[in-house]
Amino acid sequence: MTTYSSDGPRKMFYQPNGTAITPGNFLFGTNGGTTLNKVDMAAADCGTTTTPGFIPFCGTSAAAPTAAAIAALIKGNNPALTRAQILAAMNATALDIEAAGWDRDSGVGIVMVPSFATNYTIGGTVSGLGAGLSVGLLNNGGDAITRNANGSFTFPTALASGAAYSVTVGTQPAGQTCTVTNGSGAVGSANVTNVAVNCANNPPATYTIGGTVSGLGAGKSVGLLNNGGDAITRNANGGFTFPTALASGAAYSVTVGTQPAGQTCTVTNGSGTVGSANVTNVAVNCANNPPATYTIGGTVSGLGAGKSVGLLNNGGDAITRNANGSFTFPTALAGGAAYSVTVGTQPVGQTCTVTNGSGTVGAANVTNVAVSCVVTAITGPTSTGTGTATATLVGGGPACGFVTGGSGFVADPAAPPAGVSFPHGFFQFTAASCPAASGGVTITVTYPNAIPAGAQYYKYGKEAGNATDHYYTIPATVSGNQVTFTITDGGLGDNDLAANGTIVDPGAIGVPAAGGAPVVQPVPTLSQYALLALALGLFLMAARRLHVQRRR
Repeated sequence: MTTYSSDGPRKMFYQPNGTAITPGNFLFGTNGGTTLNKVDMAAADCGTTTTPGFIPFCGTSAAAPTAAAIAALIKGNNPALTRAQILAAMNATALDIEAAGWDRDSGVGIVMVPSFATNYTIGGTVSGLGAGLSVGLLNNGGDAITRNANGSFTFPTALASGAAYSVTVGTQPAGQTCTVTNGSGAVGSANVTNVAVNCANNPPATYTIGGTVSGLGAGKSVGLLNNGGDAITRNANGGFTFPTALASGAAYSVTVGTQPAGQTCTVTNGSGTVGSANVTNVAVNCANNPPATYTIGGTVSGLGAGKSVGLLNNGGDAITRNANGSFTFPTALAGGAAYSVTVGTQPVGQTCTVTNGSGTVGAANVTNVAVSCVVTAITGPTSTGTGTATATLVGGGPACGFVTGGSGFVADPAAPPAGVSFPHGFFQFTAASCPAASGGVTITVTYPNAIPAGAQYYKYGKEAGNATDHYYTIPATVSGNQVTFTITDGGLGDNDLAANGTIVDPGAIGVPAAGGAPVVQPVPTLSQYALLALALGLFLMAARRLHVQRRR
């Protein structure tokens, strides 16, 4: 016994409901209240904990949980016991360690686990058992019980904690097979209740499906299916059987899943209903294919709405495409034949180029021919109402073309330079997929009427060294009512100042103002520091001249 454990006897002055036992008398000397002969019992303490300062954990606070655990074991073994019966069981099995019988230090002694509280039953649940059937169960090869219905079961013999148990099926029900889950282990500190016995009907009698393969070429193989699955592969002529048997009355349907290379196999007697015997008369007959031919096709992209492109294969077999998407030439070609896809008729205002257009037919359809169309001509009214103008584009690579959403004839972006007019307004365009490595892009603009003498092609925007939008001219060739100029991605005239494959170009033909007045050129100017230096120099020269005059 630890020296600091609670001992007895103890005085109680109040009832559990809070009323005084001896109202007005709460003194030991006047025998107030009532005296309880405590302690009731002793229990093991000084257990190990993980709490600092309680390693080990001793005293009444540590012993009380031990006594409570033993009470719980007794209650768990027999839930019907009352509080008084549990206390009596604990007192009856206590180990007397002090004076004989009850004493004030250890009560009735150290409480012990009663032997009847250490054995536990083994049981579980039966499910799926057919009506009128029974299943025999064993634990550890004996302790047999028979269940005639679904529901819970318990073996009659309880086992001690730590003992092994193993539940098995001793006798299967007629026409069924029962399996055991959670059937084995070691008994812990509670009844085992999770053994599951699941019963299911045995499958009906089954029969195989098979037949014979004939005509299969040497070194070839054919894949066969039954009811869309249960696949098998045959590498030689002869008998075959599918691995999955079917019940009597079931349907079967044998088909060819994979044809042998260069052959086609057909199935005879391939479908029906399984009777009471194996099916053995399915016939798979294989024959060589005629020489194979393959189609030539691909995809058209970039074709404008309402436009069409004419395509040729090997200079003929013409087809016309009126929309983007896939295409296929009508004439198939044998393996090993050459093909060459070209554009027979370009769409109006566009240029289409062919990629992957030529080669030799292999053992499959050709589907990767790519016909890419780009906008190379834009026609529309001028912004000034002078009529209809057209702009065309060449060069810059096969994918270079106008971006329709960013190209057209527009108004002047700012007031014209002094002495210059833009009679037809501006042509603003964006050309995409035109890298500098593919060379310059040449633009030709055709106006409604002849271009006057002295006209120049003006740009409005940025140029190298001057990122502020302004007017400047670029080299251009004027002939009749046409002006032609060339811009390289990232070079002079490309308003985005970047070699990024995209050319942005707002520009217009500018003519001298009425009366032939010359174009006003900007006067060169000096910086503010140069102007200050010039003014100082003029001042010094004037001062020197005045000084000389006074000396005279």
